[in-house]
Amino acid sequence: MNKKVIRIPPKNQNNNQTNKTQQGKRVCIYARVSKNSDALERSLENQINYFERLIKNNPNWTLVGIYKDDGISGTQIKGRHQFQTMIASALQGNIDMIITKSITRFARNTLDLISTVRRLKEAGVEVFFEKENIRTLSPDGELLLTILAAFAQAEAVSISENVKWKKIKDVEMGKDQYHELFGYDYIEGKYIINQKEASIVREIYKRFLAGENYSHIAKTLSKRGIKTRKNNLFNYPQVKKILKNEKYAGYTIYQKYFSEDPITHRQVLNTGQLPKYLIKGTHPAIISYKDYADAQKIIEYLSLRFNHKGKNIYKADTIHISDAA
Repeated sequence: MNKKVIRIPPKNQNNNQTNKTQQGKRVCIYARVSKNSDALERSLENQINYFERLIKNNPNWTLVGIYKDDGISGTQIKGRHQFQTMIASALQGNIDMIITKSITRFARNTLDLISTVRRLKEAGVEVFFEKENIRTLSPDGELLLTILAAFAQAEAVSISENVKWKKIKDVEMGKDQYHELFGYDYIEGKYIINQKEASIVREIYKRFLAGENYSHIAKTLSKRGIKTRKNNLFNYPQVKKILKNEKYAGYTIYQKYFSEDPITHRQVLNTGQLPKYLIKGTHPAIISYKDYADAQKIIEYLSLRFNHKGKNIYKADTIHISDAA
């Protein structure tokens, strides 16, 4: 008996895509640069202008939105508010296709990239990566995307390591890393003592070395209406933070914290995993090094006395001494 196979085509195959082609695709643009600067701002606008012309010249495309994240890293979706708004709109059925310059503009984290593309794919939304010429709804789109995304993530890790290496070299050469600091003004790349605030710093050290605890010092300052840079009254943690900061003695310790993962950017306390770098004379001192060192001894004593897990993070064998001035 001869068997005959008759193919019965599906009734609704590609109906969504066909309708979109007939009606014209609703297309949006996504652009991103990772750091704020005039040059990169121009790069962002150039990306947008290029894609606006591309969409305008395609009679089947209609521009329905422009989303841009300026000065934000691509290693995580978290924090990219325009990106999140765009994805939500696409999943709600308001966008048929997203155009972006490259995989690295969309996301450098392979897991985030693939999971986002799959969610969009399930909703019938295509992503077009112009540089790589990848369309995610094409048969080989996801395979190519996975391979190239892995390279993009590896590149992100490499960039992070290069930045970290440069910072360490800058520190070894005596270049200070700027952080806003009570007691100082930062003018033309240098820390300049703010005499009004510096007098408060000296008072905190004087009181602490005379035997007053953190809370009592904070209450004394608060009663006089003395406030921090953020216009808050002093409290226990803020007093302790000033007492533990080597900058007030004219020193800088670099790499107290470090980024554990270049993708998540999670900062962890350096308790000996990596070297620390102590640089002398990076800026004018408000207090003597002796007063600072004596304060650390008291802090360590209190930590060991009241906290059995207390550790002295200023051990000499974890700090690389530099004579840079």
